[in-house]
Parts: sequence; structure tokens; C-alpha cells
Amino acid sequence: MALEETIEVVVDARVTPFVVPKRYEFIRRLGTGAYGCVASFKDTKSGEKVAVKKCTNAFDDVVDGKRILREIRLMRHFFHENVASIREMLPPPGPDFTDIYIVMDL
Repeated sequence: MALEETIEVVVDARVTPFVVPKRYEFIRRLGTGAYGCVASFKDTKSGEKVAVKKCTNAFDDVVDGKRILREIRLMRHFFHENVASIREMLPPPGPDFTDIYIVMDL
């Protein structure tokens, strides 16, 4: 499967740009937290709004890496209207990557 063409989107001046597929149009920044930044995008293929969470330097600290993995596993497991579910995980550009992108329902 070929990777989609990507673009860089500046979401926040304090955070490195998001690298997302071209089909996502940036709407606004939703917030930042301990593990990264979350922004709202519109998927031009489906027309739906999604939240993209960028976990920066996910592998720098073992404890943080385990917490991020736990969050991903829990979000993939639960299907409830009050729990955000993962739509997809954006594939990394290559084998040496530091950031993880999680696409969630908005």
C-alpha cells in the first residue's frame, strides 16, 4: 500500500508542524497536553471532522512510551459514545520516527 502524499501544518508555534495526509484540512488547535498537541481537521474524503493527536518524541522516555501505548490500546478497545475512539493511526514516513499521530472521532 502506497503512502498518501503529506503536508506540513503549523498548528502551534511551540510545537513542530503536524505532518498529515493532504486529505486533512486544518480547522483549529484544540489543546496541548503532557504527551502532545491535538488539532481539529476536516477529512475531505468523508467530509467528517476529526481530531489528530500528535505525540511528540514518543520514545524518549520509557514510562511515557508505555503510557502512550496504554492509551492507544484502551482507545482501540472501547466503543462507547462517551469515550473517544481511534479512527486510524497515521503511518510513519520511515523506520526512524519519533512522533505518533492518532486520528480520533471529534
